[in-house]
Amino acid sequence: MSVIIDLLNLLKIHIDGPEGHVLEGGALADIILGTGGDDYVEGKGGIDILSGGAGNDTLSYLTSSSGVNVDLTPGLLGLVAQASGGDAAGDIITANFENLLGSSHNDTLKGTSGANTIAGLAGNDSLYGKDGDDILIGGAGADLLNGGNGFDTADYSSSTAAISLVASSAGGWTGSGGDAQGDMLVSIEKITGTSGNDTFDGSALSTALNIDGGGGNDTVIGGAGNDMFAVGAGVNNISGGDGGDTFAFSDATFASSSPDPENPTFIGTLDGGAGNNTLEFSSLTFGITITLAEATAAPFAQSARNGDDPWVITVGASDDKGTPGRGDDVLNGFNISKVSLTSHNDVFLGSDLDEVVHANVGNDRLEGRGGADVLAGGAGADTFVYAAVSDSPFSIDPSLLDRIEDFSHGQNDKIDLSAIDAIPGRGDEAFAFVSGAFTGAGQLHVVANAGNGYDRVEANLDSNTSTTEFAILVKHDGGALGAGDFVL
Repeated sequence: MSVIIDLLNLLKIHIDGPEGHVLEGGALADIILGTGGDDYVEGKGGIDILSGGAGNDTLSYLTSSSGVNVDLTPGLLGLVAQASGGDAAGDIITANFENLLGSSHNDTLKGTSGANTIAGLAGNDSLYGKDGDDILIGGAGADLLNGGNGFDTADYSSSTAAISLVASSAGGWTGSGGDAQGDMLVSIEKITGTSGNDTFDGSALSTALNIDGGGGNDTVIGGAGNDMFAVGAGVNNISGGDGGDTFAFSDATFASSSPDPENPTFIGTLDGGAGNNTLEFSSLTFGITITLAEATAAPFAQSARNGDDPWVITVGASDDKGTPGRGDDVLNGFNISKVSLTSHNDVFLGSDLDEVVHANVGNDRLEGRGGADVLAGGAGADTFVYAAVSDSPFSIDPSLLDRIEDFSHGQNDKIDLSAIDAIPGRGDEAFAFVSGAFTGAGQLHVVANAGNGYDRVEANLDSNTSTTEFAILVKHDGGALGAGDFVL
């Protein structure tokens, strides 16, 4: 159980135990020593001696009547070298606080070499993360957010109004609207938006951009780097720009205000631009069916979900604008090269492009279609589907063949060739599996140890037994591939 202790007069308090505590001093000089647990320590007035102890502790100057200047970096004897202004004046602070909370005035707050969360609240604050992966929250006012080294985040999720941030070619950002009004961002690797209709323009950047727009109808423009976009709820208009961009979907992407919870919608426009781009679905808590219907990958449609059925997401199909239970979704020039599916039972239908598909856990059905695809089913009984010879025509160049990376006998994986007519012109003929060389049309065999740890599955569809029309490379968990591994 957490404990709240308020010290009105001079007092020394030493808190033991693993639980977190809220420890607040008074107007006089206090000594507050936390130990285990995640403590919240606020000395308030007076010359205080403050220690968070072990745990993830927060030093707060929330109620200071004027701005504070605090640097959590340890100085002589492991004490904070700089604490001045407002309630921080004269404080003696040990260097074991991880998080820092300023006042409602103009503060200067600096972190350590570790990971810190620093919040400035109201006022024109200057926040410095220094080393480590820091989270900087400027709050209201015209703030400077300087992440320093590490992977640092500017977090605007608490802003009650939408924000707009525009990047410069030098890598900094300037803000307007909501808590971003007048803000300057330096050395920031990720930005978290608000629940409102935010705008993020990173088109001038040549470095990677990581944007989580939050809720609302957001507009995001990437630059030339390899950008990461979290596709949130609401209308998302995201342009990736050049570079290999990742569009990450979560359950929140498909959240809906519809009274029918089985038919929420995603609405937006996603434009991957140039580069090899990725659709990331791995965090979803339900299965999906995704289709890359055309190499041009123009429209993006997501259908209704019925009960426990998977979402059906189509890239490259015709628009479904105005259809109940569907979003008016467009995916322009996406150049998808990688798709990461969920940990449930998914279906993937590819395009004519070269795609890399990671299916994760679940009994998945993967059909790469055209292009030289790389398919990994992950754990579960997976089916790798080939519906046409053109899905992986034979080539002496292995880079032009489809590759199955993790075929598993033990998990009952299958390679399904049943849709291919083994002898064209004679009806729907099934392949015959043979253990040696081809002796006639419509035969399938396996060349073991074809190179780089792969077996090569080959099919002959005509009377010329010296040629091969179809081939795929398969890496498996041991033992020979046999007729039982195929649906013929």
